[in-house]
This record gives sequence, C-alpha cells and structure tokens, in this order.
Amino acid sequence: MTQYPQGPLDPDSYSHAAPPVSFKEALLLGLKDWDFSRRGSRSEYWFLVLWAGIANIVLSIISIPLLRSGMSGLLTGPFSILFSLLMVKAQIRRYHDINKSGGWIALQYGLSTAGGLGLLIALVSGLVAQLNGGMRFHPNLGLVAVSLLLIVGSGIWSLVWCCLPGKPSANRWG
Repeated sequence: MTQYPQGPLDPDSYSHAAPPVSFKEALLLGLKDWDFSRRGSRSEYWFLVLWAGIANIVLSIISIPLLRSGMSGLLTGPFSILFSLLMVKAQIRRYHDINKSGGWIALQYGLSTAGGLGLLIALVSGLVAQLNGGMRFHPNLGLVAVSLLLIVGSGIWSLVWCCLPGKPSANRWG
C-alpha cells in the first residue's frame, strides 16, 4: 500500500501532493478508505474510473438474461449506487489534490442536473404542444441549447480539473 508523506507538523515544509498508486491500490483505496478529507492522485482517480467502467460492463452483460423479467435493476441498482459514491469520493479527493474544495462538485453536479431538467422540460413542452393540435414536435430550442451547454460545460470543467497535476504545496482542503 502506498505510504503518504510523513514529515514535520508544519504542513508548509513538505510536499503534500498525493503519490501515484497502482490499479490494485486504487481499487483498495476506493473500497476501503472512506476519508473524504485526504488527497487523491490522478492515477487513483483514473484507475477507479477504469475499474467502475469495467465493472459496469460486466454487470450489464450478467444482467442481460434478467431484462425480460424486469429484474435487472435488482442486480445493477445497488452496484450503481456504490459506483456513484466511489466516484464522488474519488472526485472530491482529486479536487483536494489540486487545492480545490470538494464542494465544487456540488456546483458541477447542480449545473448538469439543471441542464437535464431543462432538457426534460423542453421535451415535455414539445410533446404537450404536439398533443394540443400542433402538427410537429417543437421543443424550445433555446432551452435545449442552454441545457446542453450546462451539461457539456460542467462535464468539461470536471474533466479538466481531474486531469490537472496535484499541487505540491500545503492545501487547506486535504
């Protein structure tokens, strides 16, 4: 297991950047270490993303026979919640490593959720217009554009921050 820097009590006197970890170490840290206040290296974050992606593919393949019975959610639901928690935790740690508060994740998720709601509202309003005698489906294109901008923009913002190298200086967040 990777050892984190040990040094004098003065946090400004040594580097705090999270050390790189292996795929196995990232998986163990992701599953066992629920300390949201520490830093997370890029390798830890991206190995967890890779692990969650592989696990989701495997679960999807396993749940294919359960689709007709409607029982696939019983298998995939709990794992989806676990993967989501692991990724939020890893993203907060990653932000700590670049000297950002983990609270930024709330703004990013809020913006993407607002975008999703905007798309839903545009879809429903277009369907209602069609049902009320309109000949074609007409969603509010301005709302669609703003919603997509919120979703894509917050995703790019998050991606950029998760790709930045860790700050070697003292960090008040973790």
